[in-house]
Amino acid sequence: MEHSKLSEHNFEKGIFKSEMSELLTPLTKEEDWVHAKSVEYMWLALILYQGERTTHLEKCMNILRKMSDSIDEKHIETPSLTNILLFSKENQEIFTLILKEEDVLNSLAPISLVLDDLSLFKKELRAYQFTVEERLDKLNLVLEELSDHQSQLSTDIRYLLLYQYIMRGKILFNDSQKEIMDGLKDYPYLNIENERMRFIRPTIRSMEIGISQTFGRNNSFSKSFWKSIGQYTECEIFSIKINENKADLTFIKT
Repeated sequence: MEHSKLSEHNFEKGIFKSEMSELLTPLTKEEDWVHAKSVEYMWLALILYQGERTTHLEKCMNILRKMSDSIDEKHIETPSLTNILLFSKENQEIFTLILKEEDVLNSLAPISLVLDDLSLFKKELRAYQFTVEERLDKLNLVLEELSDHQSQLSTDIRYLLLYQYIMRGKILFNDSQKEIMDGLKDYPYLNIENERMRFIRPTIRSMEIGISQTFGRNNSFSKSFWKSIGQYTECEIFSIKINENKADLTFIKT
């Protein structure tokens, strides 16, 4: 089965919708991923996108573990950008320090394009090291891969969300679920072509979809993200190329 890409979505009032999603209310689980959750966890996607999969999954796991150890759970029920941007100054500094310890802070520079100028996090990103075009190109590449809710990158992010839930005791297993437990434990270290992945990947997706109905329903950042992108691309420097009401999210010079 071929899954839809972001380029196959219609662009309406700052929102990307598939033809099917326009017929369904509320959004399907897949569209909820494309329009809301994938954007909320884009910071993890940008880290994962930087290089070798296992190495960067481990970096993300280390970050989530350090955040769990250093920041009160009531401030970070999920590691969404909505929650992160609501951190106090103290927690913001802790988060930034953790990113520096894992040497990934520069990876998040593209997010600066959609943050408020007064944001503490935006100041820490020091995105001036990269051109606007470089940051837009990286957002474009990551969003395109995230637009397939079953892509490897999307599934890796879902795994990291499950990792945090398990680490915080939100998901518990019994002895009869040993195969699932072993699969989750081995997942970061298995080659993506490994036969076991045919069982593990759909398990991760279904588990994350199930538990996300209980946790992390505040997606305010994702709403502001699409508005910011829509406004930004109307400026004199860059624009979204749209053909027959289809947005290919290719940023081009005007």
